[in-house]
Amino acid sequence: MKYPITILRHIPLHKQEEILIGMIENNLDYFIQLTDDVNLTKHKKKTYQVSELIFKYLLAQTSSESQTIKRYSQLFREQLCPHTAILDSILKTLDEKFIEFIDYHFNYRTLSILEMDIDYGNLEHINQICEVMQEHIHEKYPEFVNRSLTTIESKEYSYLSFVFSNHKITIIERIGYYRLGGSEREQFSSFLVKYVIDLQNGFLEYHWNKTAAQNFYKNKIPQDIMLNNEDELTGYMQSKINEWFDDGITTSKSVPDIISPLEDHHSAQSAFQTSPLEASLYHLFIEDHENLLQQINEVFPSNTVLSKNPELNSYLQNNYDLSGDSLEKAISLLNGIRLRDLVKEIDSLQLSQYIYSFALRDIINVTSSRTRHSRREPVYHTEPYWYLLEMIKRLKVVSEISFHYEIDEHEDIRYQQKFTVKVRRDKLTFEFLQSSSENDANINYLAESRRSIYEHIKNRIREFIRGLSQVTS
Repeated sequence: MKYPITILRHIPLHKQEEILIGMIENNLDYFIQLTDDVNLTKHKKKTYQVSELIFKYLLAQTSSESQTIKRYSQLFREQLCPHTAILDSILKTLDEKFIEFIDYHFNYRTLSILEMDIDYGNLEHINQICEVMQEHIHEKYPEFVNRSLTTIESKEYSYLSFVFSNHKITIIERIGYYRLGGSEREQFSSFLVKYVIDLQNGFLEYHWNKTAAQNFYKNKIPQDIMLNNEDELTGYMQSKINEWFDDGITTSKSVPDIISPLEDHHSAQSAFQTSPLEASLYHLFIEDHENLLQQINEVFPSNTVLSKNPELNSYLQNNYDLSGDSLEKAISLLNGIRLRDLVKEIDSLQLSQYIYSFALRDIINVTSSRTRHSRREPVYHTEPYWYLLEMIKRLKVVSEISFHYEIDEHEDIRYQQKFTVKVRRDKLTFEFLQSSSENDANINYLAESRRSIYEHIKNRIREFIRGLSQVTS
């Protein structure tokens, strides 16, 4: 078992150290017997636990290679994994930790609506479909079921694993590897992607890291893999799904093949029939707007909307000859000006979620109307938000939203992320904001945040789609 560096690069170094120490701690009696007490005392400090001392002792037995990641890789291979008495435990821990952190690495995700004959209200029916698909994979690809990442013995080694849990089929594939630039020594990293067939929620998902994908397009090995952009990557992933499941996984289109100009929709059902994913983003947008109005009313309870002011209505009708839709639009614009001034008085830190950018397509999806706050602060402070609001309410579709989002997962943990969700072709794409300056110490928190917030937003979209699918069927 070699477990190459191309895989270990996806786990931060300090987390690799934690994993190694944890493995020793879980098998402490075994490692104490293997450790030379005399040599161990050379590394002893009062602040160290026994497992930390053993870790430093074993690390000292590795070569003098200056790169920490290579020393840790050697420690995995030569000091821990050869011990057959604990090998199964170590391999299980490595796989669990890798999957735990890889959710941080996958900052780019796509989501398509499954178009399969599934009764989503019937859990027994979903279980039956899951069992059929599991039997298919066990019969066709038995060697790839629950496959350990540690079976990757070199950077050239291919990898594929199917995992079944919670009415989902998760597939991890190592498509290839690529050269890392900006280093005197030749270094490589794996290009990994994840597929999720979420049968309970009705989605097909593709996950990858956007920066890693761009590096792979430019420096991929082997060179005969013809992937040069996102469309080719998603096309490759779709072809693999078709291959593995004999074309049994189909998805619906988010917009018609021939896109007509946007038009006013009198109902959410009408917008959903035309473009279900854009209608889903509208649903998120309008819910956010309603939350904003509630926040304003809580801070300024004495302020009422202008449409309830009979004197203003009379003034506009008599002095500007406004009535009907024209009167309603005029009052809406005045309300926007008023509410924009009020929201400026609200501390953005009080907002657990807010939009900092959004867009909607115009004619035949060639151009778009977009508004964005330059510092990723609430877009409600800008005039375009309030000017476009009435148009969005009429169209009932939105093509892109950027969120700052927070949720309370546990009593003492509050998850927070910034991300953009948009409609592209027949998919929703999620791109989480990722900075090279992020502290490795927060990687575990960020991975949990992405996992929790992504599932939360996905569930909201599922509920909207499921509800309207039943109405329009």
